[in-house]
Amino acid sequence: MIKMRKWISVFFSAAIFMSFPSMKAEAAREKIDSVSVDIESEIKIGQKVDEGDISVKAESEAYRVGKHKILNDAYIWEEEDEPVLEIRLYAEDGYYFSLMDGDVTIQGVPAELMTMKRENASTTLVITILMDPVDYIAGFIEDVRLESTGLAYWSPSKSVTGYEVRLYKDGMIQGQTKYVETNLYNFASSIKAGDIYRVAVRGINKKKDGSKETGRWVQSNRLFITPDTLDEDAMPPEDVEVQGEWRENDNGRWYRYPDGSYPKNTWVSIFGEKYFFDEKGYMVTGWVEWKDKEYYCGDDGVLLVNTMTPDGKRVGPDGSRQ
Repeated sequence: MIKMRKWISVFFSAAIFMSFPSMKAEAAREKIDSVSVDIESEIKIGQKVDEGDISVKAESEAYRVGKHKILNDAYIWEEEDEPVLEIRLYAEDGYYFSLMDGDVTIQGVPAELMTMKRENASTTLVITILMDPVDYIAGFIEDVRLESTGLAYWSPSKSVTGYEVRLYKDGMIQGQTKYVETNLYNFASSIKAGDIYRVAVRGINKKKDGSKETGRWVQSNRLFITPDTLDEDAMPPEDVEVQGEWRENDNGRWYRYPDGSYPKNTWVSIFGEKYFFDEKGYMVTGWVEWKDKEYYCGDDGVLLVNTMTPDGKRVGPDGSRQ
């Protein structure tokens, strides 16, 4: 019995000794604790399922994109099909993967992470993602950014009535989900300097019956924020399109910019449609006289072009009466 115990003791001692080189090798490598992939999709309804219609890129010195494949058991893309994509990432020499689900960022298309696993001594990362239904892929939120000031902003989407925004600290949600009708939100008052933060945004479509349709969450960059950079009055760079929000009272509708101002006695282009606002800032419907010409705005306020007005008048390509 004593001999058996001595043999077991020697065995485990040897096993521990043999594991030292592996532990030492891993310690010598640098850890990859977050990854980001950028996906471009040319998928269309009625088109043959083909990996060539999807490209995957990653800008990192620590890892590179390997092969990707579509896992759907289909020959032709049909409406409402949700593409499932497997992507393999390879760590460069001297690196290994060590991350959680929340550390994977997907850019370029609306998608969510389904599974993640490491292979080959953590030098290979295999992720599986679920993309939005084929007919929805064209309209999505992208380019979500979090600045050191605490300001978050993203590309506006015409197909939504508003957005839900969440703040994360070290992967944990902070406070309540915010609802806004513009494409920015300042979290400066909610951020404590000295922590790593990111935000997530999704589009919302509110219906008349009170229900709502929601898009997929799109994540921003992760950022370590210092106290001297927080600014509750910060605005995005000048090349970023700032989306206002519609407001309404008993007198009508108006369009409010994030700084509280609103257009008056002028035309404004909002998501490619033109609206006219009177001297008090309210949206105008019906006929508008402007610089010796007449224009017609429908019940929704949108300028009519190249068509007949409800009262039988013709308006041309610029919207003026013919």
